[in-house]
Amino acid sequence: MWILVRKGEKDFIQAPKDQRLGEYSGKRMTIRGVQFLNSYCWMDSQGQGGLYKFGGPTKTEMWDEIYEKAVDLLEQNKFNCLGMDSEVGEGIPFIHCLSIAVDKLKGIGTTEWKEQAYKKVEEVSKTLAGNPWCVGVFLGNEILWRAKDEDITRKELEKAHIKYYKTMSAAVRKFLPRSLIFSNKYAASLPGNSWPWMDSKFFHSLLLVAANYCSVVCINEYFSSIEGLDVGEKYRKLREYLESKTGLLCFVLLSETGIQANDYERMLSSGLAGRYQKYTSHEFPQAIDQEARGEHMKVIVESLVQHGILGYFFHSFADHGPYDDFPWYAVWKKYKGYSNWGLYDPWRDKVYVPFLEKLRKANITMMKGEKQ
Repeated sequence: MWILVRKGEKDFIQAPKDQRLGEYSGKRMTIRGVQFLNSYCWMDSQGQGGLYKFGGPTKTEMWDEIYEKAVDLLEQNKFNCLGMDSEVGEGIPFIHCLSIAVDKLKGIGTTEWKEQAYKKVEEVSKTLAGNPWCVGVFLGNEILWRAKDEDITRKELEKAHIKYYKTMSAAVRKFLPRSLIFSNKYAASLPGNSWPWMDSKFFHSLLLVAANYCSVVCINEYFSSIEGLDVGEKYRKLREYLESKTGLLCFVLLSETGIQANDYERMLSSGLAGRYQKYTSHEFPQAIDQEARGEHMKVIVESLVQHGILGYFFHSFADHGPYDDFPWYAVWKKYKGYSNWGLYDPWRDKVYVPFLEKLRKANITMMKGEKQ
């Protein structure tokens, strides 16, 4: 099974010795991940009438070929893991994100909800159990952020949160006993952008609960500016806080981050034919061009390296619009424009080379201390 390792002040995951893993077998490494590698980005409605290709004409049923070429591109640029909403495959380690319906936080802990949670974990275990490429599972994505408009008291949320972890961690240990357990991916912006009583102190108390039930505490965080930014120091201090309060060895992961260059890509794409919604959104951090976008990510990654943080996940592999068949479409439809999320745009069959060159160099610095 995969394990977590600390060497000095630097955190790693370590692969099991398994010949099916090829060069990854027994390897100690940081997490340099990308999420959202899935066929949705090559579908008509989500790809804005995309070309259905990666390096040549293809159809969505040729997903295996697309996936293989995508993994090659990732490994060339020193990425080594797939994250949330990536389709299960082989050739690169992955962390699967469990999706358990949480319509109302107050409903967590009911007999019906527990049965649903166990059933879901049992169902995915049929695919994941025994798959050597599976590092572990996330216990959901931003479950509190999605419920931030719910009328709930601080005490009620606290109880629901503990029930969630008790149920989910028990289900994973029953059906996926060899998996590392990564916490829910918490939105770092919850304090100040949700309930009036959701302050930094209470937010950290939630992370303490996660640290007691999970192998890794996960934070989703986007940064509007890199000026004076030292995210690695921030996460190292969080790691130290969790360890001082729990008495456990705690690991922290930047489980989602990214930046777009929508205005720049809109300028390059103006006049192109097709049912294409231009890059219009400014809801997430923006860079002036792809080189600046790469520099933004380089500063973040090098800061994580400096402070020995386990790793990060970039959102996402491919540019995309909102997915109208996803349950969270209602929340995302206001970000309606096709956005420069990715390393690659399936609509124009374009790899963002200047961006990737910067990120590749940063990933190489993160490989220091790795061992086969």
